Parts: sequence; structure tokens; C-alpha cells
Amino acid sequence: MTDATPSIDPRILAACDIAAGRTPADEAAEGARVTGARKDLNAKGNGAHWYRMVWRGGEWVYVSPDRLPAGTFLASDRRAVVYGVVYPGEITIDHDYGAPVDAAGLAHEEVDGEPLSVIEFTRRRGGKLAFTLVDGSVVVLPDPRAK
Repeated sequence: MTDATPSIDPRILAACDIAAGRTPADEAAEGARVTGARKDLNAKGNGAHWYRMVWRGGEWVYVSPDRLPAGTFLASDRRAVVYGVVYPGEITIDHDYGAPVDAAGLAHEEVDGEPLSVIEFTRRRGGKLAFTLVDGSVVVLPDPRAK
């Protein structure tokens, strides 16, 4: 008889343990460079702004310390991307400018060239988000975009 459940990479399981608080984060862990924010504006200045936040040090902070450049007539300013670093075990969220959270991820050591795994989340009462990690554990954090 074979096991029908797919095996989970040990690097992802280690990140789940850190995110759930079962093991401490490795201070010497190397971070992965990810997109922190991007925008795609047309010549009139209309278009999408997208941002990524990370739960770090007990609060939500933006992944990139750099700001997106102000929109000008230059195409390089209208289609800008800034980058930041995430560390194994950190939970990330994505949102558009002024919009609620629409995606979540778990940072881990690179697996198949990807430093983030998509995780499911649900909104709870009282401005909370419940993240279901790959191993099935649930982490509840405040929603920074709650109104």
C-alpha cells in the first residue's frame, strides 16, 4: 500500500516550525531576495500598485526598505520594482494599494528556485488573519489592512 499524501520538503517543514513558534529562528540563516513592491502605470499615471509585507519582530513591516519612485513621464518610473529580503519562517502578505490582503506566503530556503510557498488564510473577527501553514498548523496574526 502506498501513501497517498505527498511528502513535504524538510526545508518547508522547518520554516513551518519557525512560523508556528515551535523552534526559534536561526539568526545566521541567509535571507532570500524577493519582490517587495511594484507598480505598472500608464502614461496618465493610472494603474496598479502592489506591495508585500512581512511579519517580523512582532509587527507587519514592508519587505522593501526602499520606496517606489514617484511617477513621472519616464517608463522606468512608471514600471518600477523594488526588492527586499525575507528569512525562513517569516509569513508574508500581498495587497494592492488601498486594498485588503489578497495573498499570503511562507518564506523558506529555496525549493526548486522559489523562496516562498503560497499558504491559505482566512479573515477572522476582530481584525485577525488565520494562516494555515503547509504542515496544517494555524497561525493567527493581526490584519494590517483591516478597516
